Amino acid sequence: MIFYSERDDAGRPVLQIAMPRLPRLYAPGGTMHAVARCNNREFCFAAPEDFEILLDHLGEMRRAYEIRLFGYSLMSNHIHLLLQAPAADVLGRPLRWFMTQTAKTFHRLRSRTDHFWERRYRACLVDPSGLRRGIISLPEQIQKVKK
Repeated sequence: MIFYSERDDAGRPVLQIAMPRLPRLYAPGGTMHAVARCNNREFCFAAPEDFEILLDHLGEMRRAYEIRLFGYSLMSNHIHLLLQAPAADVLGRPLRWFMTQTAKTFHRLRSRTDHFWERRYRACLVDPSGLRRGIISLPEQIQKVKK
């Protein structure tokens, strides 16, 4: 992307090149928190059947890509996933599959087109022990969390 937002001392436009987006986090086997939001923050998941579709697709993704899903939160306009990335692959492939299949299903059911998800998912690496995040307070509790 090229744009001319600044000018030099003589008033001529200065060429600037926007930086490309950062590469996706590559952490095979890492515990990740992923978030995906519906386009325009629309409330696309309203009926119980909508959440059943999401859960079905999560189950298929888990089985097909051998992902450990530790937890999830399904909201009316976005989802949170706490999962372990595949040991031999990046997290992008299974999440791309999940988001594509979900969009196709909802487009077919509602006879709509256009974007379903706002953008690609966002993800960050999570400390699996829980100590740094304050999920647990004592080191003795780690064994209970790992089980």
